[in-house]
Amino acid sequence: LLVAINLIDFGQIKAIIKTNKREGFIMLVTFLSTLFLNLEFAIYVGVIFSLLFYLDRTSHPSIITVVPNPELSSRVFLNVNKIEQHECPQLKVIRIDGSLYFGAIDHIIKTLDELRKDEQKNLLLIGSGINHLDHEGASLLVKEARLRKEKGGRLYISSLRNKTLDWVLSGYISELGKENVFRTKKEAITEIYKRLEAPVCDECIARIFFECEGKQTKDH
Repeated sequence: LLVAINLIDFGQIKAIIKTNKREGFIMLVTFLSTLFLNLEFAIYVGVIFSLLFYLDRTSHPSIITVVPNPELSSRVFLNVNKIEQHECPQLKVIRIDGSLYFGAIDHIIKTLDELRKDEQKNLLLIGSGINHLDHEGASLLVKEARLRKEKGGRLYISSLRNKTLDWVLSGYISELGKENVFRTKKEAITEIYKRLEAPVCDECIARIFFECEGKQTKDH
């Protein structure tokens, strides 16, 4: 009993319960399983619950609307809900953090369908947070590009990681349009601004991009 008690890290258990409810639940289920099942099966129970929570998390990647931080001279984008800043009336900017793969398709489709109802015809997807992209994910982007074009706008993509970008350029660039895929946010905004409707820009009061004021900035 003394040896067993010394193997228990109470500090770590307390930290897990305090900081992560899901991991705390898995730990509790695994512990209770050891009381009623053989040890090896109890471990399997813990592994299965870990996989289920992992799949649930990866199938719901974070998709947030971002805008430039007006307090910084560099091109840093933040969650629109965290700063008091208007959006561009012609361009919606979002960032996806997570994997764009077959398991996340349904969640992303629902979000894109909702975004398409907004007044902004154009959509810029910042892909710096996309850590994996498969064929289903790329096909979804191609479909979104087509739907945006039918609406009179375009889908723009920027900041993909080098490996993902090379894969997109080699297999899907003809459908997405080479002119719509950019390596950096600065490159994307600078070029997209030229394609926006000038009369709308003239009447716009948001003017959230440096290009709206004719300014230049470094990309971050």
